[in-house]
This record gives sequence, C-alpha cells and structure tokens, in this order.
Amino acid sequence: MQVRIGEEHPFCDFGQYLFILSYLIVWISDSFWLHYSTFLIGSFHWLLRGSLTLICIIVGVYLVQDAHKLVFDEAPFNPQVIDWGVYGIVRHPMYLGVLLILLGLIFWTFSLISMSIWLGFFFFYDRMASYEEDDLLRLFGKAYSEYQKKVGKWIPLRGVQQVEAASPQDPGGGIG
Repeated sequence: MQVRIGEEHPFCDFGQYLFILSYLIVWISDSFWLHYSTFLIGSFHWLLRGSLTLICIIVGVYLVQDAHKLVFDEAPFNPQVIDWGVYGIVRHPMYLGVLLILLGLIFWTFSLISMSIWLGFFFFYDRMASYEEDDLLRLFGKAYSEYQKKVGKWIPLRGVQQVEAASPQDPGGGIG
C-alpha cells in the first residue's frame, strides 16, 4: 500500500492538462498549418534545430521517468525527503522534464506563439512547485529546508556550491 504524503495544488492536474492541450493545439496549428509565427525557422540550420530538439526531449523524458520511478516505485513506503537521483539535481524534475520536452518541440519549428504558451506553462509550474514546497516544508521541516539550500528548484546548483565551498571568504564551506 502506497503512503501518500505531500499535497498538490487543487488546480494542478486540470491546469497541466489544459496547458498541454492548449500548447499542442497551438504548436501543431502554427507549425504545420498556419505558419503564423514560425518565420524564424529559416534562420537556423535543421541540424542545429534537430540537435536541440533531441537533447531537450531525451533529457526531459529521462527526468520524468526517473523522477516518477523514485516517487512512485522506490520511495512511497518510507516518507522522506528524496534527495538522490534526479532529485539530487533539481527539486522538480517531473515538471522540468515536461517543460524540456515541450521546449524541444519549439526548437524544431520555432513557433513563437507556442513559446508564449510555454512561458505561461513555466509560470504555472513554478506556482504549483512553490505550493508543493510549502507543504513539504510543513511536513519535513529542517530536512526539506536543507535540501532547498543544496538543490536548485529549476537549475542545478552543484557547480555553484563547489565554488562557494572553495571560497576563501567563507571557511565554513558556503552552506549553513
């Protein structure tokens, strides 16, 4: 039996479906039918666009799959802060993975209208992530707070921490 801890925003699932559906309708319509905002596509070689698309989609799928496996297969019976695997890289790898997959599609066709929806989706995910983090702070307290200091919400911070740890101004290692 899976123990459910933490709380999603009540609008999270519906909002995700709405944004993904809106994004896909606009991206497909603009990229393959209307061509309203894809005028930049000729400015970039197909090999560059294809490479960026593949990188984003591969990394995005990896983040979503690994995060899903950790949360739903490995850790559901032992409620704790998950700070290993992809959760040791960023605090919201599932959300980031979805955003990277959609960004990969934008790189393929350079649909600017799709980019505006993607930005709205990012702000939506950021709000959902903040809501969830407030709940995780309530549940795990200092352990989650320490995790927040070590791992970036959207961008990996390991390199930043190594620089801080080596900084001569802070003999304590930069965290604490």
